[in-house]
Parts: sequence; C-alpha cells; structure tokens
Amino acid sequence: DPTATPPEWAWWNFDINDVTAGMAEAVRLSREAWVTWEPHWDVKVAGLFRELGVEGDVARLNRIAWYPSYEVWLATRNNDDLESQRRFRERRHYLIEGSGVAVATDRHLSP
Repeated sequence: DPTATPPEWAWWNFDINDVTAGMAEAVRLSREAWVTWEPHWDVKVAGLFRELGVEGDVARLNRIAWYPSYEVWLATRNNDDLESQRRFRERRHYLIEGSGVAVATDRHLSP
C-alpha cells in the first residue's frame, strides 16, 4: 500500500569490552530482556549483529528494531518495564562507557 505509513526503524550500536565472556553475557541479557520489552512496547527486534573488522578485545554489536512510531521509540528511552530494565542495567556492566549510540529513522529500503 503506497499510502501506508512506513514503520519506524531504529538501531543502537554499542561496544563490549570483552570479546569472549563479555559479548556472550551482553547477548544473553539482551535476549532475556526482549522477552518482556518487545510486548510491553509493541516493538520487534529484527536482529543483533556483530560488526566484523573491529580490532582488539572489543566487539561492536548493532541491534536493529522496529517501533510502531517515533513516539514509542522516545518513550522507550525511559523504559518502565521493570523486568527488561533490570537486565539492561546488568548488561551495562559489559559496555564500554560512552559507546552506545541510538538512532531512529523512518527511512527504509523497499524490497
């Protein structure tokens, strides 16, 4: 439908300071948090990807998610889902401070 409002896409990339144990824990905590976070916000995580070519003991992860609107994306910045909030807080332990960047856009590529 050419008149349909396109979905809002957002991605967040963040760096993990330990490629082995840190990355595995960050991925585990993310997956567990999404169990309640996705239905709470009506959000769908499309994937969590590791960026290749990053040197040293750092892993760069990129999460891509669909949000029903920009307003929902903004609301998730102050997550009030206590279950996912706890896991996201635990995950912060593995992130390199200041490395997270969140971007929202209504731009998408048609198939």
